[in-house]
Amino acid sequence: MKQTGNFMNRCKFGVKLECFGVPLRKALLLAAQAGAQGVQFDVTGELSPDKLSESGRREIVYLLRSYNLQLASIFCPLRNGLDVALDQEQRILHLKKVMDLGFDLGCSVLALHAGQIPQEKEGKRIATYTESLSYLGAHGDRIGVSLALETGLESGKVLLDFLSQIDSGALGASLNPGSLTINGFDPLQAVLDLGSRIKLVHAREFQSNGPGRAAREVPLGHGNFDWNSFMVYLDQSGYQGFLISEKEEGDDKAEQLVHGLRFLKALGNIGS
Repeated sequence: MKQTGNFMNRCKFGVKLECFGVPLRKALLLAAQAGAQGVQFDVTGELSPDKLSESGRREIVYLLRSYNLQLASIFCPLRNGLDVALDQEQRILHLKKVMDLGFDLGCSVLALHAGQIPQEKEGKRIATYTESLSYLGAHGDRIGVSLALETGLESGKVLLDFLSQIDSGALGASLNPGSLTINGFDPLQAVLDLGSRIKLVHAREFQSNGPGRAAREVPLGHGNFDWNSFMVYLDQSGYQGFLISEKEEGDDKAEQLVHGLRFLKALGNIGS
């Protein structure tokens, strides 16, 4: 596969704000100073839809514009996956509010860990999972906000086959090559399988510490992952969204977050 030469013009690069470890306003400034084109933040606490007033929402939109940043995505943590029937109605209503918040903020992607797709073809868990995503997907179709399910708990093919059973263009994947790798799946094959279903890309890298030992997170480019091939595959898939630099472990997360952003932008320039 060869790069087409215009990947840098189509793809955008951003950072996850929580990795800076500072309040939102300061994090936006740091993101802009680092050269990010966009950002992601978690919709929790004062940024949750029930607490963020209309004026608060307008302020965030103003700050983003003043720093020339796009809101690449918002992330909604969940205590349980969408296959869990307990408190499911409240969970779905909350996610609907979060999608509405994304619309108000000018954000078209909501990322989340929805839980592993149940393996059984029939039963309560798979029915709960499917019904939940059908409802949320229909809402996303109406307002123009996509639901991006984090990859890693199943292969790209399994995720694609499941999403293809639901009649919604708003359902897709938040592709995370790091989580796919540590769970034994091929990120390059996932790009091929998911194709246009990829709504967002998170960039994390892990290094194995040997048989029977947990993998540890390392700075982008410091592990064994073939980022050059990954970018080529993304290019060929026609992906036009954001690549989000993320660093969750270590005492130098902010520094490594910026390193990751620069690393991704340098890769995006290859072949352009």
